[in-house]
Amino acid sequence: MTSTWLRKLSLADIEQRVLALRARYSSRDRSLDTEALCAIVGTYMRLRPFALSSHDRCLNDSLALVHFLAGLGFFPQWVIGVRVDPFCAHSWVQQAGVVLNDQPEHVRSYQPILIV
Repeated sequence: MTSTWLRKLSLADIEQRVLALRARYSSRDRSLDTEALCAIVGTYMRLRPFALSSHDRCLNDSLALVHFLAGLGFFPQWVIGVRVDPFCAHSWVQQAGVVLNDQPEHVRSYQPILIV
């Protein structure tokens, strides 16, 4: 699903889809136990090679993780950040300051420009 979003929608439209996803599943909202959430993300990481190819990038991976977690009642933040020198953009998922699908040392060099 996220690959289709990336091919056919603008970033603003994707943002609206993520917000709609959160609204659709909000009745299933689970209180955030960081340890439990990290265990679930570990499951996602083990399953990821079966769903995403090596050509898939951080944006597709982050959106897929957001969708996966929403289906289980978790609603972390999807983040897009940039750095200037040299210019680079990156996307990741985080909850309460805990980076879920990347290394904190890596995302620290990016300035968030969109947090959904």
